[in-house]
Amino acid sequence: MERICHFCITMTVVCFVEVTYGIPLPTNATPSRRALTQHVSKQFRIDYNNSKYAGIKPNQLTAELIKPPDHLEGLPMERDGKLNTKYRNEVFLGTHASQVDHGDKDETLLKEVFGKVDSNNDGYMSMLELQKWIAEKVKEHYRRAVQDNFWIFSALDKNHDGRVSWAEYHVNFMLEQGFDEKYAKDHPEDHKVLDRKLKEKILLDKAAWYEAANSDPDALNIDEFLTFRHPEHSHVSLMGMVNDIITNLDDNGDEHLSEQEFAQLTPDETSKRTKEDWKRERIQEFRDHIDLNHDGRASRQELLMYNDPENPVHAKREAKELVFEADSNADGLLSLEEVLAKKEVFLGSKMVNTARNIHDEF
Repeated sequence: MERICHFCITMTVVCFVEVTYGIPLPTNATPSRRALTQHVSKQFRIDYNNSKYAGIKPNQLTAELIKPPDHLEGLPMERDGKLNTKYRNEVFLGTHASQVDHGDKDETLLKEVFGKVDSNNDGYMSMLELQKWIAEKVKEHYRRAVQDNFWIFSALDKNHDGRVSWAEYHVNFMLEQGFDEKYAKDHPEDHKVLDRKLKEKILLDKAAWYEAANSDPDALNIDEFLTFRHPEHSHVSLMGMVNDIITNLDDNGDEHLSEQEFAQLTPDETSKRTKEDWKRERIQEFRDHIDLNHDGRASRQELLMYNDPENPVHAKREAKELVFEADSNADGLLSLEEVLAKKEVFLGSKMVNTARNIHDEF
């Protein structure tokens, strides 16, 4: 749950944001694993002026800005249990991810990021440096989401009551679609003049809106609006994703995932691993990081903990994977030459059969 200082909306653009959440675990979870799930209260300073939408006006809002994003960054798994194939690109490049053009500029971009990851300037990226960098990119995504949400919410909240109503959101959406102000404000429920695709989009947005609302379904406060636009920050939404993963992989219908069920997916085409190696590593991943109480199966609570974007295990695993894929001399370090030789590993490739990412039906 995110608690944002609402005083900030009218008085200042720098404040503290407190993020609080807790995930219960079975009583026989190991002490080290249980420590990861204690009620956490984190405070960090958010400078809203760093948002690219700082000072945005209502007439500058576009449908792309106010709707839930089509792709949710920083999540390691998809609803079907497969790995998010853009995860590596997102957590390694962070805000630079959108600059990838699969052309000559990519090499310059990789050199720039390499210099930032190599914190001790020894000419190599170590696994620890990679792990720290990736963890920071996940935090950066969260901060950016909170910063942008502040300004977009403030621009939508035209009567300054600290809430955005569905009507305010929907009118802005309809104006952006090119409809006149009278039609946008009337917004009849049947929308007879709209095409089918747009009607479906409105229905999906409305369903996501109601799911984000904790009290009044017709209006969202700034925290609920963040959940609406970025459901990856909501544990309710993450639980919905966990339910979908179980539905897709739970063959025996016991509402849990066994090692074999978790390991049944084949590796994606970018991996150097054989099917047997992939299965072996999925099982090891299951034992080390998912099955926290070591009973041989994963519950919803354990899968929720695993899929939490801020779980440090993801940064550690991704750093290990990057070194494995690119470390040609097996010294445990990555030189710039090794990174450039495997740039498709770090940037992602248009040639791969990209699995479906998590979209706005999240």
